[in-house]
Amino acid sequence: KSLEQQLAGTLAETKTLTAGMNLGGEMALLIAESERLRTTETTMLEQMQAGRWDIARPTISSSEYQLKKKLYEINTDTTVGALQIELGQTQRKTERINALMTALRVAALALLLLVGARHARSLQREIDEQVRLRQQLAQSNQQLEAKVTERTAALQQSLPQTSSGSPASWGAMKLMQCHSAWQQGRQSPNPGVLASAG
Repeated sequence: KSLEQQLAGTLAETKTLTAGMNLGGEMALLIAESERLRTTETTMLEQMQAGRWDIARPTISSSEYQLKKKLYEINTDTTVGALQIELGQTQRKTERINALMTALRVAALALLLLVGARHARSLQREIDEQVRLRQQLAQSNQQLEAKVTERTAALQQSLPQTSSGSPASWGAMKLMQCHSAWQQGRQSPNPGVLASAG
């Protein structure tokens, strides 16, 4: 690529990058002014290469061309300086936004950890309560079984020794069957054992 093509490409890229900025309009005007100057200079160069110095020399030395070129240089310096300031402001704004986003991520993570810790404590309390209830239920079952066994033994001792066909003997046997069925029902996973035994 020639120097002129590289310059044109750089100007076009600069125009695209600054399109959304506050100085986008000034940058577009500066690029348009640069293109007009390049067109004039290209025409003068062609005339000089063709030996037509009598036409090219007045244009180069004219006050109008010199003024346009000087204004272009001033505008270039001013616009580039303003553009650097705006880029610095944009960079600082971007840094503040990034810092804010980082703080929000940290806060969200802390909130998730706090909610998780509270949920874990609540779950542990529920587990402890379940264990306590199961222990109480097991203790109640043991106490009930001991009472039933004790009462059955006391009843057997209080019954008179009669023949196997007497009502007292039959009642004692029926009571023993019920006690045995009740114990089987507690040990068996099938809740229908007690009903079938009775």
